[in-house]
Amino acid sequence: ASHHHEKVTFAIMFGLMLVYLPLLNYSGASYLTGAFLAGLSVSQLPAIHTSYSRNGRELMVWLMRIFFTATIGFQVPIMMYNNAHVFKWSAKFLAPVVAKAPL
Repeated sequence: ASHHHEKVTFAIMFGLMLVYLPLLNYSGASYLTGAFLAGLSVSQLPAIHTSYSRNGRELMVWLMRIFFTATIGFQVPIMMYNNAHVFKWSAKFLAPVVAKAPL
């Protein structure tokens, strides 16, 4: 029952954010004010910290992946990898990442 309560609390928090963001953006205020107000609305609920700790981290990881791909990942010019010089340097930078992966 407690786990179900946390999911409902997280859904309410996320729902408030989805309502406040466009509402304040269309009213002429910043959408960031909407995010702040959504957080402020649920900040005094006792279960919100536990709910966010359990459910929010998974969401944050996926959002970080999406935003990284959209901002940096799509700007890598793939056609330049035909050049041997670019391919050599990218392999040098990739080698430490691959070596650290098993750790």
